[in-house]
Amino acid sequence: MTYEEFYAQLTPFIKPVKDFGTKAAKQSKTIVKDFEEGNLNDLSKTIKALEDSIAAQKDLLTQLQSVSESFDTAAYFNSGDFEKDMLAACESTGVTVHPQDAGSYEMFPCSVKVNAARAEVTLNRKKLATARPAFLAKTVKARQDAMNKEKFNAEAVAKEFAMAYDIAIAVTGKRPGTPLNLMTVYKYLAPTSRAKKEYDKMAFSFDVARLYNSHFTTLADNRSLHITESHEAKGGINALDVTGKEVTLTTISIEATA
Repeated sequence: MTYEEFYAQLTPFIKPVKDFGTKAAKQSKTIVKDFEEGNLNDLSKTIKALEDSIAAQKDLLTQLQSVSESFDTAAYFNSGDFEKDMLAACESTGVTVHPQDAGSYEMFPCSVKVNAARAEVTLNRKKLATARPAFLAKTVKARQDAMNKEKFNAEAVAKEFAMAYDIAIAVTGKRPGTPLNLMTVYKYLAPTSRAKKEYDKMAFSFDVARLYNSHFTTLADNRSLHITESHEAKGGINALDVTGKEVTLTTISIEATA
């Protein structure tokens, strides 16, 4: 059974549960009001009404619990069905997925890890309490949309990239202006394990994509910055351009202008 099939069984319970919550909240508020105003006649009636509501709800909750327990979460993950449904949900949502190691996926700007043995999903190193692939795809899509709307200081990021680029050029002995692999520059942006923890590769990829999409090219010292796109290169950064099309960014170069 897929999660969506399971969800279809739960759907008839959604409105009654919501309605009960609304009704119970209203009745509880009335009870408090009656206490405050000393309206004991109305209080007695409202308490009885709330009791009746709770009694009626018990049968519904018993049925809901029975349906809920019918879904075997462990089997769903261990069979690989969760990941299969996740890929299908991402495709229908417009989220591009790049499988990495077993159970690991890159969905720019998110990294997803599925631990089938534990029936756990980790999104950017934080557990996401879900067994619903469609919800995971929706969450990633929302983050992509938020990324495109987020304010970005291209000049400040470009300055930091330029500093790391200059160090890499000096260490490798290459000629200034030589295109360097983006991950080589990242090593000098985050040279220690602590720095990598605070500014991980996904955060770096996020900044690279935003800098690329900002079309920023001229630094404060008048040098020009270029990030190169290649659809065939391996080991690049998979990102989305301003139109939402996926691109692979591979190198960065900074050189003096004529």
